[in-house]
Amino acid sequence: MDLPMRPGLDTIPADEQKRYESEDKEIIAVVGSGSRGAYLSNDYWVASADVIGYAFSEKPEELHELKTRLVWAKAKDSKEKSPFEKETVYRVKVRFPLEKDGMTGDELISRMGVYVTQIISCGESNAQTEALLNEYKKEIFIDSPVLGKLVLDKGLGSYMGNAKWNGSDIDILIDHDEDTEESIPMLEEFFRNSAENDAVLRKFAASELTGLANEWLADSEDGDEEKQKEITEEEFARRISPDGINFSSDGTYSFYFYDDDMFWGHSVTVYGSVTEGPDEANIEG
Repeated sequence: MDLPMRPGLDTIPADEQKRYESEDKEIIAVVGSGSRGAYLSNDYWVASADVIGYAFSEKPEELHELKTRLVWAKAKDSKEKSPFEKETVYRVKVRFPLEKDGMTGDELISRMGVYVTQIISCGESNAQTEALLNEYKKEIFIDSPVLGKLVLDKGLGSYMGNAKWNGSDIDILIDHDEDTEESIPMLEEFFRNSAENDAVLRKFAASELTGLANEWLADSEDGDEEKQKEITEEEFARRISPDGINFSSDGTYSFYFYDDDMFWGHSVTVYGSVTEGPDEANIEG
């Protein structure tokens, strides 16, 4: 990447101009996990990269340890990748956000991000940025006697791991917030009773989705009459197999099953809570 350069569109879209100041300011930005993807806004994409701290160029030693985003707009048909690499320090020109809904200061910057108008250089560092990156790179994890080692993915903002569920290995994803560690015992108990809970989830999924599965099987065009035969709820429950769980600190979950091709490879997902049980089932993916 040749620097300096302007990421994305040559001009700032009108809607983005309404959100950010008109004056450029030069900062040193410490990028954490890198690209955070993009969302479609009108006829352009708004892309972003996460930031774990920044300093104004004239005072590089005064580092603000604030989580925010570098934001820029790119064309709707653009296939360009993010110019920001993870765990890298950049000198950039940005526009800070205008006051919104009473928010000011760090709260506003954290919520809205800063709009990038130019990437000047990369790779610069000082004692403060090096210390911040070294701390960021340290592995954060929860060690559970039931769930095993759950490692925080700082880009996703989730703990991830793998554990036994009724004899099968499944993936675990736990949303990270201030209550995560306190909620782990709930999930551990859910896994301790995985044989019973597995049966409950399978039965619920079957009661909700067997009819839909028979519609999909009837529509199959592979000519295999055996595969097109109508199935029972008992057969549905037997055929699905556990894949993973997404868990939140309030006790709610999304539990994923392989569909055994009843829905042509889509995932069977059961939603519910560890205290109240399942309350919805659908297909995803």
